[in-house]
Amino acid sequence: MKKGIVISLDAMMALFIMLTMLSLATFYLGQVSYEENSNSSLRESAMDTLNVLEKNGNLEYAVQNDKVNVLRQYINKLPNSLCFDLTIYSATDSENALYAVVKGTCKKGSEDSATINRSFLVKDISGNADFYIARMSVWRNF
Repeated sequence: MKKGIVISLDAMMALFIMLTMLSLATFYLGQVSYEENSNSSLRESAMDTLNVLEKNGNLEYAVQNDKVNVLRQYINKLPNSLCFDLTIYSATDSENALYAVVKGTCKKGSEDSATINRSFLVKDISGNADFYIARMSVWRNF
């Protein structure tokens, strides 16, 4: 009978020590903060996305046809860990947005974000060209 009590107490003590160590490890791991050169990686993501949208002709198509569906489809396919906000302005009026697209799974705005502006050219049927500005903001989706 004494042998069973000693083994039970020993097992309970081991379990208590293991749970204490697990709790301490969880507490200390929770204190670790994620910081990398987030601003530079966010800027690269914004530049890359705008570059692809321009080279594929999606920015020009959206302005010519007054449809942002192509832009929305592309932005929604990007990684879920990042949020994107694309706004297009006329070069002559950079305060009033013509088009705006925010990734569907994201809330607009964040403290830690990067914003890139890129100008692009849109030709109409008669061959006349107008400049537009695409502004892309990128932030992490937590």
